[in-house]
Amino acid sequence: MFPSSSGLGDIFARSYELSNISETKGVFQIVHSITEHSERYKEFAVFLCSRGYAVFVHDHIGNGRSVLADEAKGYFGEQGGASTLIADTYELTRLISAKYAGLPIFMYGQGFGSFIAREYCVAHKYDLKGAVFCGTGSASPTVSVGRAVAKILTEKNGSDYRSDFLNNMLLGANNKRCKPSKSNFDWLTSSEEDLEKFLKDPLCCTEGLTVSAYADILSIVQRVNTKDWFKNIPKDLNLLLISGTEDPIGNYGKGAKEVFDRLQAAGHKNTLLKLYEGCRNELIHECGKYSIFDDIADWADSVIENKA
Repeated sequence: MFPSSSGLGDIFARSYELSNISETKGVFQIVHSITEHSERYKEFAVFLCSRGYAVFVHDHIGNGRSVLADEAKGYFGEQGGASTLIADTYELTRLISAKYAGLPIFMYGQGFGSFIAREYCVAHKYDLKGAVFCGTGSASPTVSVGRAVAKILTEKNGSDYRSDFLNNMLLGANNKRCKPSKSNFDWLTSSEEDLEKFLKDPLCCTEGLTVSAYADILSIVQRVNTKDWFKNIPKDLNLLLISGTEDPIGNYGKGAKEVFDRLQAAGHKNTLLKLYEGCRNELIHECGKYSIFDDIADWADSVIENKA
């Protein structure tokens, strides 16, 4: 654990490391999405260890075990929540760098965590060898409208207020291509087993975020889709964009392709895009996830070998 920059409490983090640390060839730092937590990445992390990578992942403030009370679930703080997410992520990077000095660090951002990772790549551009953005996308009109509504609701009702209206506005349409659906979260994965685990997990915040937290995360989504972001992300940073063709966050593959094209247009050539047919948002919890695990590790290996 380490103190959150929000002052709301401690950040819980976990690591998966090789028994012989000297055999470690690199480190993955995972940035999870909203409403979930670090333990959901155990299977992926254990696999990465088998490929020679140590793995570190923390629970964002207001998520998982970084929550002081149930009412604080999905709450990033009264002010500066976006900055808190980046600062807490950097603190873990700093701890990793101290332990694994000289080894390449790869960041893996999942879903809304991919937008956090994208902002991080500009704010702390020299700390990473590469980054994987899974389930990322462009900023749809819903993002700007949703952020405006979230800010109004925050000013009117307070930062810890929750709104079913806002929650439905932002996430309610995500299931439109999941027919029939058994829950509001079918858009996460087509794997019934993995979806059931998510729905039954008491550490997952299925009730959504507070209005201020939505404003925070949407501000990040907007910033990482501006011209400045594409201009400022280091051109020598190795990037892998992966997305499912049935992922609503990435506009069913179109959003990830748009991000990739804009990176290419900005002169960012160390970028790969891979779309997975029929897959939804959480690729590492999808049917066929083991081949996706391999694709990610193979990419990192190629970066280390200077082939990416």
